[in-house]
Amino acid sequence: MTGWTGVVAAVALVLAAVTLGPIVAKLRQRRQSPRPEGIQIISDPLDAKILAFHGLGAHPEHTDDFPEARIVSFAHNSDWLIDAPVKTAQTIGHRLLDKLAEHRSGRPRVPIVFIGHSFGGIIVKEALCKPGDATREVADSICGIIFLGTPHIGSV
Repeated sequence: MTGWTGVVAAVALVLAAVTLGPIVAKLRQRRQSPRPEGIQIISDPLDAKILAFHGLGAHPEHTDDFPEARIVSFAHNSDWLIDAPVKTAQTIGHRLLDKLAEHRSGRPRVPIVFIGHSFGGIIVKEALCKPGDATREVADSICGIIFLGTPHIGSV
């Protein structure tokens, strides 16, 4: 029976190596390519503004096309496997608000719809909780907030 146990263990080890090899390679590749941070324009008509905030592990460039709306994405490093400084949701939210105020300066006021998925929804809430004139100016332009899968009271 010991001989068969060794054979079964060897086959299981080979199967695990073959199966996990590509997964480990992909994870290493993700670690080496940090995502860009800040506001990125994805579509640029001037009629409306939709702001999309991705959750953990998502990429800001994977969005749908809405030709009649200006779509702006706020990229933040959400890859939990990359070697990067630890940032809180509050820090990222405040940075979002600062970048948004900077991005909107000198432009006509247009309605804003925030779309926050998962952790992105928490970032939206943190941005709008920051005291100051920038928050008030953005809040006055908000015509909607959509939360998709946002853990408002934590997750289990």
